[in-house]
Amino acid sequence: MHCKASEKELYDLFVAFGMVLWIEMYTDANGKSLGYGYVYMKDNKEGRSAITGLNNLNFMNQFLNIYEVK
Repeated sequence: MHCKASEKELYDLFVAFGMVLWIEMYTDANGKSLGYGYVYMKDNKEGRSAITGLNNLNFMNQFLNIYEVK
């Protein structure tokens, strides 16, 4: 994920597939994005649809790598 991506931008990508419960984006001690995070969705089926629909999407000139964490 691009280091300048915001939580709102990430939310906007995922909400198209279903209800987003919350998003965690990780940053360093200076608040700079580490380039990864977690999106928690209400429904597993919607989450899997988001994974299928968004994986390898060119977002802010970087390809997203999205997968389910178990």
